[in-house]
Amino acid sequence: MRTGLDRDLPMRKKQERRKAGRAVMATGVLFLAVFCFSLCQRTSRSGFVAPAEVLRNLLTWIRFEVAKAYSLPVFPEIERMIRNELPLYYETLSRFRITVLTMIAGGMLALGGAVYQCAFRNPIAAPSILGVTTGVDLGILVTVLQYGQAAYSETLARYRYSYFFSLLILLFVLLAGKIISGIKKRAAVTDMLLVGMVLSQIIGVIYRYYEFESEAQILLTLRNLSGGIYINTDTISFLFLGAAFIAGFVPLFLLRFSFNAICFPDDDAYALGLRPGLVRYSALLCATLLVVSAMIHVGSAGVGMLSLIVPHFCRYFIGADFKKLLWGCLVYGGIILLLCRALSSMISFGLYGSLPLSTVVSVLAAPVFVSILMQQRRGWE
Repeated sequence: MRTGLDRDLPMRKKQERRKAGRAVMATGVLFLAVFCFSLCQRTSRSGFVAPAEVLRNLLTWIRFEVAKAYSLPVFPEIERMIRNELPLYYETLSRFRITVLTMIAGGMLALGGAVYQCAFRNPIAAPSILGVTTGVDLGILVTVLQYGQAAYSETLARYRYSYFFSLLILLFVLLAGKIISGIKKRAAVTDMLLVGMVLSQIIGVIYRYYEFESEAQILLTLRNLSGGIYINTDTISFLFLGAAFIAGFVPLFLLRFSFNAICFPDDDAYALGLRPGLVRYSALLCATLLVVSAMIHVGSAGVGMLSLIVPHFCRYFIGADFKKLLWGCLVYGGIILLLCRALSSMISFGLYGSLPLSTVVSVLAAPVFVSILMQQRRGWE
């Protein structure tokens, strides 16, 4: 005999599916709106470009690439039209590449932050607090000191140095935290956070010293790269970013069913047949790859705060289930960083032309971060 609860179950599931469908549709509309706004908004000096003009430039770009690839007879005509009738053609392509790269990087930052919080079972265990983002600063500093103004195009060197220092700092924090805590199985999270913060302060002093001692042109290069003002949109940047995204996202996607278990004590995870230590350290490695690669392209100063606040934003609206959190962080991280990029373009700022992206992210993230600290006593859910 079916009870009233059993009869209402199909109706509740149907309502949940409708609610989820409306949420997906609203997210899609929001994404398209922010994406289009980012394409049309340039700088405070050039202003806002009409969407019809942007669309015309993009369609011409598609026609141009197809005609060039297949050697079509309309190729010279399209090239002449670009030169004579589309003055904003190359600017639109540059903005399109910046928009796509920013969107991908924002999703990578948010997903990396969610992994750190789940792995450490702590709502403030972000890469910026553990010192990983300091490794990016140090990598950019070494690249600038070695190549000077040519560091803008030395994407491979920035990857090499940033990955090396970030992984080295993460390893040091994990080992130091374990030694200080005296726990054999797992280091205490508080100890690792303290070690990461102290190490970040020490490296920060070195970074500020070289900032003070550097020449004007070298200092400008360093600030443009670390502040997210300059973005290299060459093909090599998309290749490296895509490779890092695949290398970091695929293992996390395969481990998505295990993350809900490692959020509980290790004894419970062992009872479910999991090896929480192996899952945790594998996830931290993948998350570090995602975060470092994203920060190399959109800057490290302040942008790392995005990896702290977006997981909380997604967890509030879609729940703590990591299978949903995985996709939510990718989408909303890209949307929020795109919006910050558009806002930074609207504000004029001295010699830079526009306000640094890291400044906008820091200003927007500060109230959220304070709210997280105030709710820290409620515990980790």
